Amino acid sequence: MTNRCFPKITFGIITLLAIFSSTSVMAESEAFKRAVKVFKQGYNECTEAQRIRSQDINQATAKFSKYLEMKDKAAKINSSILTTKLHNISREIEYCEKAQQDILRSKAFPIMESALEACKKSKEQLVKANTENATNSYKKYEELYQKAIGVTPSIEKVSSIQIRTGRCNKLKKKIVTAEA
Repeated sequence: MTNRCFPKITFGIITLLAIFSSTSVMAESEAFKRAVKVFKQGYNECTEAQRIRSQDINQATAKFSKYLEMKDKAAKINSSILTTKLHNISREIEYCEKAQQDILRSKAFPIMESALEACKKSKEQLVKANTENATNSYKKYEELYQKAIGVTPSIEKVSSIQIRTGRCNKLKKKIVTAEA
């Protein structure tokens, strides 16, 4: 009789395990679906932030912050949302990472422009043989340059900025030579 009961008990246990595992898979599936829905809402904020960044950087920043909140919320629902390739999510996360850099560059650009203007002023002062004012203007350039880099180092990757900052860096040597 024990030999007959053993297969029935084993079958019963296996059946229970199958039910519990399929229930957890369905629950995970539902959690994943909720995470996708939350992430997609955040992604809409990201795309809107990217679209409006040149018109209103403050609103773009707020919308991007909302994207980050929604992405975090989605990850708390189901952490696999951050690594899945389903529903183009990995591609959308990559897009938003690039959008974030674009937004930061948009914030840093006016600061860098002010830095480059200070550099231009420094060069003009040096041409007039006014080394003290040239030095002061150059210090202003360095201060603003560091501030812009503090917003995002990727501002240096903009080719027009690279060229102009390269010229400013060479100007420093000329100022040092003129002071000597």
